[in-house]
Amino acid sequence: MPPRSLKLLQPTARAQVFPEHVLYARPNPDRSRKQCANCVLWAPDAQECQIHDANVIATADSVCGYHVFGMPSKTQLERLNIDPVPPELSGLEQVPGGTSCDRCRFYQSQGSMSGLCQFLDDPEEPGAHPVVEALSCCARWAPAG
Repeated sequence: MPPRSLKLLQPTARAQVFPEHVLYARPNPDRSRKQCANCVLWAPDAQECQIHDANVIATADSVCGYHVFGMPSKTQLERLNIDPVPPELSGLEQVPGGTSCDRCRFYQSQGSMSGLCQFLDDPEEPGAHPVVEALSCCARWAPAG
């Protein structure tokens, strides 16, 4: 019998919301951890992110909850008609090596590809914890150790 998992882990969805209203993003297609260095919203030359104010520094090993996997921007950022997101809201922080469930304090490994999230409850089985993919990440991520 395969490991029990939540419906939201179906491969057709890139990001879903747990019933507890926690944004959960599936692994990056290249299996890398989430960080500004692999986000389309980041401009490496300026060390800036398109969603943050121009005075907010975002380095390659920074990450936030707005991560969108892809090649970083090589063009000058123009912030026309947007209201910048404060780092306190986006969760912007430096995380050397990037974020993923397997580097979170709430993760309990069940092999190399998946584990249980000790922070969340499984909506299909009260009191149980949902199965999450090791290289996924959610908005409740906290460094292990």
